[in-house]
Amino acid sequence: MVIISMDPVVYIHKWSHKYLETSIKQTLKNNKRIILIWDDKNLSIAKKYNIEHYYFDQYNTSNFRKYYVHNKVSSNYEFELICYERWFVLLEVMKKNNIKRCLYLDSDILYFGNINEEFERIENYWKYELAYPNFSWHTTYIFSQEALRNFCEFMMKCYTDEDMYKKLLNWPLIYQSGISDMSMFQLYKYNYPEKVFDLTKDYWDKIIYDWFINISEGYKTIFWKKYFTLKDNKAYIYKESEQIETKTLHFQMHMKSYMQMIYYKQIRFFRFLLFFNFIIESCYHKFAFVRRLRTKRKNKSLF
Repeated sequence: MVIISMDPVVYIHKWSHKYLETSIKQTLKNNKRIILIWDDKNLSIAKKYNIEHYYFDQYNTSNFRKYYVHNKVSSNYEFELICYERWFVLLEVMKKNNIKRCLYLDSDILYFGNINEEFERIENYWKYELAYPNFSWHTTYIFSQEALRNFCEFMMKCYTDEDMYKKLLNWPLIYQSGISDMSMFQLYKYNYPEKVFDLTKDYWDKIIYDWFINISEGYKTIFWKKYFTLKDNKAYIYKESEQIETKTLHFQMHMKSYMQMIYYKQIRFFRFLLFFNFIIESCYHKFAFVRRLRTKRKNKSLF
């Protein structure tokens, strides 16, 4: 495959899920170059949409695995380790394919932006190294290979330097039940605020990025989810009477099942189903056995 020079959107995803394909199709509406990283399990998706495909194990040359200590009982060891290792893999892919900058997307994201326009827009604020929502990695603009290398070195230091490891263990967790690479992004932003642009902030251009659709963040909601509308391949959320454009919608956890519905703009049906989801979530918070069933189902899949 001939490698073109434009900035890519990168996915690192294990297996071949329908929501991954939906996310890729949405991204392709405004972006020409996409990279998918894993193995033969999702090579068919890359071929179907004529996008670049690289093998995770081929690029996984870091020795981070030797130092990693698992500290998250709610998730399995291999899943959390891969979450760390993917950043080292992405750095190697960037180096070996002469990629200067890129956007990393999780597979539960619907992306409504154009990567080149967004890099230019964000750079108008200041000169950053990384840009991600709050302290989450699901949508991460990487402005250079050096920027990602700095972050990878920071992760390695957190597990190889005794003082840094103690700081990591004592770091106040937010929306987490144990140490993960999300903790790293939170800690990195705290230590280097001048290097990180927060995509959730509502700046003067009235454009933000969704942190979690399951969390209101002060925006209008419907059945515990952010209320949004779609128009001309753009998504909008609302704060009081103000309409704000969001470049992403993040359908984390069980909300992934709704992504295809949103892609095909079946909004009314989506809202109808949200009512039943609202009942299920009410049971989830009220009954312990429902929580155990959902956890058991979640652990069957790494991504």
